[in-house]
Amino acid sequence: MPRIADPKNEVGRRRTAAYREAQAALGAKDTKGRPEASDVDRALAAAVAVFCCDLGHPSPEMQGIIRLAKDILKQRGFDTRETKLKIQSRILLRSDLHQLREIPRSGSSEAPAGASL
Repeated sequence: MPRIADPKNEVGRRRTAAYREAQAALGAKDTKGRPEASDVDRALAAAVAVFCCDLGHPSPEMQGIIRLAKDILKQRGFDTRETKLKIQSRILLRSDLHQLREIPRSGSSEAPAGASL
């Protein structure tokens, strides 16, 4: 997700932008297969949507994650009602939800306490 540019890091930002443009021109992804933060953010949002819809209604843990997301957005100055509507649309109205549900899941959905990512 885009961030506000930090003027102190302008040289690094330009270098990264040039690298990404060169990679895009080659039609290449990161040579190590490393996802960008925005790729990870989108995958996490998709996973939340699948779990919420597959269960019929979100588990208490998932409800906590959604509530925390609302609180974070509220703390950043966004309108409470608009935040709720946007979160609902991102979870319930995804056009790719059917395809996401078909992705095989690895491992158990319940991770033991203290388990690593």
